[in-house]
Amino acid sequence: MFTIFSYLACAAFIMLIIGLIKPKWGSFGRYPDINRWKLALLWFAVVAVFSSVGSAFMTDADKLHLEQRKLERQAAEQDKKDAESITALMSGLDIDKVSAKSDLLLLRQLGFTTVTKIFGDPKSGYELSAPELGQAIAAVYTDESKNITEVIYKNHTLYKDGVVKKTLKDIILTKADAERAYKSARKWVKNNLKDPDSAKFDDDKFGAFKENGIIKMSGIVRAKNSFNAIVPAKWYAEVDASSYNVLNASIDNE
Repeated sequence: MFTIFSYLACAAFIMLIIGLIKPKWGSFGRYPDINRWKLALLWFAVVAVFSSVGSAFMTDADKLHLEQRKLERQAAEQDKKDAESITALMSGLDIDKVSAKSDLLLLRQLGFTTVTKIFGDPKSGYELSAPELGQAIAAVYTDESKNITEVIYKNHTLYKDGVVKKTLKDIILTKADAERAYKSARKWVKNNLKDPDSAKFDDDKFGAFKENGIIKMSGIVRAKNSFNAIVPAKWYAEVDASSYNVLNASIDNE
């Protein structure tokens, strides 16, 4: 019954669209002068009725079938997204599709969403390019069977001998993270000046990098000193990369 009413609801929805495009067709030619909105409301009501009745007759088997179809669609969409990465891994490492899928799952654990290119050889290692790295590359090493044994990015070992050491999230500082950390650091610096109201920051010239879950920052602030003169001062701050709380900070000459 659920299937029948589902098909009826689909048919009614099609008539709803047809009625909006061509009212005469949507009313089967009986009321060619009927207003579009009236016809649309009529078919919308029919869709709602059939959908409600169909849901009432839905069995556990129907729910399971719908869930399976949903999972199949998601799997198909994921395969489509993974196609570029799998092709790159198969070509670059000279491996089969099954091995490429396994390698991609491993790289996903490290924070790589897509592999755009990988080339090299088992002896000297491979260079891996990915959107997360920008113009930089990661080094990938394999054993004689071409299984990935080590992944390194900017002197950071992400993976080695079956163990995930770090992920890209632990190392790469995104623009959004930098901006949030800067707001926290700037607030701390301003509140700890002798004259907070006189503070002026070089918002476009602060430095920041990420290390072991901490965002380390520095910048320049201009504010009045004890002699009421505006002078520049260097500030430093360490901000937690998860909570964005200031862990440690200082201002030169304050």
